[in-house]
Amino acid sequence: LPQGGAARGEAMVEPAELQCFCALLGALLAGDNEQRAEAEQVYQATKEHDPDRLCQCLLTVLKQSPDDALRQESAVLLRQCLKASRTDFVWPLLLPETQALVRASLLVALKQEQVRPTRHKVCDLVATLAAHLL
Repeated sequence: LPQGGAARGEAMVEPAELQCFCALLGALLAGDNEQRAEAEQVYQATKEHDPDRLCQCLLTVLKQSPDDALRQESAVLLRQCLKASRTDFVWPLLLPETQALVRASLLVALKQEQVRPTRHKVCDLVATLAAHLL
């Protein structure tokens, strides 16, 4: 994924990058084992080398994607990233700007999500982060 950063409380995710990231999420959901395994490698590498960018992209998909399956996948993956008991917990690695973006964006996502199963996944995500922060 291309490099980038957060500015003024907004993720700077360009449309082309968002399209690539949505394709990656789609591949993670694919039935083809080879395609999914390749996507998992890219996802894990991004999580390891640029957790800020990964969280920004996941948040952008969660708030902007018209595809409910991608929004749900984003909520689940972000929850995994922000779960303190996991070995790949990224919250302490995030820049303060990204942490602020995550907190603000999750509340927006929770307010605007209309699809019940996706809203439940966003609630789970908010609860996971709140359990760590409180």
